[in-house]
Amino acid sequence: MPKVVMPEESRDAATTSPTPEELSVNDQLDPELVSLRRPAPRIGLITSGAIVIGCVALMIRLHRDFVFSRAGESAHMVTVADLVAGQIADDSYVTVSAPLERAAAVRVRVTEANAGTRLAPVEGSNDKLWIALPGDAWSPFQYDYVVTGRLRTLSVVRFS
Repeated sequence: MPKVVMPEESRDAATTSPTPEELSVNDQLDPELVSLRRPAPRIGLITSGAIVIGCVALMIRLHRDFVFSRAGESAHMVTVADLVAGQIADDSYVTVSAPLERAAAVRVRVTEANAGTRLAPVEGSNDKLWIALPGDAWSPFQYDYVVTGRLRTLSVVRFS
């Protein structure tokens, strides 16, 4: 706790309260300088309805992400044949050993500002299974064929 040493004369002035004679008209509050509280904004039926509709739309849009976040921490090891046959549910967290056909990779951009994503088909999947890779040319190269990620249908992905 910091401490302060006060000289004698300032100690006495700080401990005594002013008498009514010492108070003058100049010590009164100036009503022009006092800012009164503004009235609260009115939130009517239309505004509250728009907020509720926006929240419901956001909940519907993020429902799949919420389900995926509750799926668990560990990825399920699956095969390419299981994925191509459709035996694995969408929005599953999977690990698959998937050799890529890098010569058939396609660059997909959502905007001009970012590097986008590279999609490469998996060998032996008849172009039914694609892996999304970072589009940046300086991203680290992956030497093994094991890929861990979220399984999604191509039609629901943002860049489809």
